[in-house]
Amino acid sequence: MPRASTSKAAAGADAGAERRPVPAAMAVDRQAHSAYRGKTIKESIERNRLSSVKRKYFKELKRDARAAAPDSAPAQAPVRTPQRAEPRKSTQRANPYQKVVREREAAAKQREEERARRAAEIRQAAARRRDAVRQREKQRWKHNARTQRGQPLLSNQITSLLEKLQKDAP
Repeated sequence: MPRASTSKAAAGADAGAERRPVPAAMAVDRQAHSAYRGKTIKESIERNRLSSVKRKYFKELKRDARAAAPDSAPAQAPVRTPQRAEPRKSTQRANPYQKVVREREAAAKQREEERARRAAEIRQAAARRRDAVRQREKQRWKHNARTQRGQPLLSNQITSLLEKLQKDAP
């Protein structure tokens, strides 16, 4: 005996059309499950079987309703209006540690600059030492220069004395 249609999917179909009978698989067959012990196993199997059958059944009902009335527009869901008049601006939250991070970055930058300055000073001091060593070697070579008879070359001695005098004079 056909039942009166109560679902929304069936409402779109003809009122005079008969409703499809409920599949036998949807009926609960307690005797088939009596072989299982434990109530939970029976219930979970029954639930799973019934839910898949129901899904398929109602899916077919919807498909039949659409096929029966192709010219009617599908029912649209009501449009939700936003509760706020204007959307909230998406602002990025300030980092609570931003001040500490900036201070650390500034300190790191200052340390890097100090290290670079010290490295430059060290390079300059090394260059000055190298120049001084070369000058002393040159002076020593000139002062150790001798004639064939072993006498010191006076021209080199006089030149070094003149350089010392000119350096001391204002």
